[in-house]
Amino acid sequence: MKNWKTTMFGIISALAGFVLFSPQYFPPWAIDAAKYIMAGGLLGLGLAGKDFNVSGGQRGETGKTGPPGPAGVDAPKP
Repeated sequence: MKNWKTTMFGIISALAGFVLFSPQYFPPWAIDAAKYIMAGGLLGLGLAGKDFNVSGGQRGETGKTGPPGPAGVDAPKP
């Protein structure tokens, strides 16, 4: 498990989704709470999923002098 935060928010969203898709098993207050928990869980999942710069940023090229440019700048033009 590389990032425990994404796993935690995914589990929270899944549990809230179960409550929302099976309302006959839960009291009305739990269904109302699950709506907010689901929204917060998905927001947290999105934020935790991008907490590291996994795409973009600096990249180097061997044999190139000077500092590397941002991703895509040193790519060949079509």
